[in-house]
Order: sequence, then structure tokens, then C-alpha cells
Amino acid sequence: MKASCWNNTTIVPRDLLGRILFFLPIYFAGFMYFGELVLSGFFVGNLGIWLTAFFWIGPAICVVLPFFAYLIGLIVYIIRFPGKISLVLVLICGYLLARFLPVPPTPEEILFSWQSAKYEEVVEMARTQQLQHDDLCHQTNQFAPPSGYVQWSNECIYVGQQNGVVVEFAPRSLERPILYLENPTQKSYVHSLCNGTNDRRNIHEGFVFKEISKHWFICKRLLDS
Repeated sequence: MKASCWNNTTIVPRDLLGRILFFLPIYFAGFMYFGELVLSGFFVGNLGIWLTAFFWIGPAICVVLPFFAYLIGLIVYIIRFPGKISLVLVLICGYLLARFLPVPPTPEEILFSWQSAKYEEVVEMARTQQLQHDDLCHQTNQFAPPSGYVQWSNECIYVGQQNGVVVEFAPRSLERPILYLENPTQKSYVHSLCNGTNDRRNIHEGFVFKEISKHWFICKRLLDS
């Protein structure tokens, strides 16, 4: 009787089963939000491939079966302790958070927002032909990141002259480059550059992931292995 009274007056149940039922919705909500990140294209490279595979295979093992077991346990527990509405509220709140919590900005968006002036400086160097080649970036349109700017592009900086100056950075991967266009006159033109028509290697599909400003875009691409 004392235990029953305690369970009816506390938000977090004191017994082990009650605590498991109270905190499991946090796990389910976390998995749902992880799915939102995967579907949004937040992850790139091999990490993105493995996480996508896990997201499609994992639910049957990690979510669907445990969730049905959780619902059965929740119903039985609430019948036994009718006052534990907090368990239902945690489930509802967890679902709402996972469903409506915005996807965070990608690392490229964060990096550009912090260092946009640096990117503009490199674009000006490209416009005035101050960028140099090195052993890795020796093709005609590919240049080495200048000293002090290496962190803004892990790959060679691409510079083109299609309808004005075009400069492409890859701070994390060629799958998610940051693109500057001097004259972004048509969406089809911007899309074609994201799609790899600027002779970047191993690109077979791409699109505009996000428009940062009038001249700056983030692309999303698939690369051949």
C-alpha cells in the first residue's frame, strides 16, 4: 500500500519497471529524430552510407518490436497504478519533440556563418588570380587553399569562369561543397554546377542543398566509389 501510494504521487516512478517505462520514450524519440537527420542529408561520406543503412534496418530490431513491448507494459502498468499519467505525457512530449524539433544546421552552414569573410577573401583572390597550384591541385581550374585558409577547404579549390566567376570549396567533403557564383542568373545553371558539370571528379548526381545567400550555395552530391 505504501509503495502504491508512492507511485501515485511521484512524477518518476520509484520501482524499476516504472522507471524503464518512463525513460524509454526518450530513446524512441531520439531514434525518430536521428531518422530526421538521416533523411535530411545531414551526414555525408561513408558515415552517411552506414547510418542510412542502420536507419532502414535498425527500426525492426531497435524500435518496432521494443515499442510494442513498451506499449503492452505501459498499459499494464497504468492499469495497476492509475495515477501515473506522467508516463503518457513523456511519450507524447517525446513524439512531439522528435517530430517538430528543427534539424540543426550542417557543419558547412555553421562554418560559413562563422567565417564568411574568409570565404569572401578567397573568392577575391580567385578573381584577381592570386591562387596557386601545388602537387595535389595542379589541374588548370584547381588551386591549393592559400596559407592560413587551409581549413576552409579540405579539397582543392575549384575556380571557373562560367557566366562569371565560380569558386567551389569543400570544407568537409566533395559531397557537400560550398559554392560561390558571381552571376547566379538561373536555377538550372546553379543546379548544373552542383551536379558536377565543372569537371569535378567522380560526380554522377547532385542538387542545390541550400541557398545561403544570393551568391552562396551548398550542394549535395553523390560520388562514385
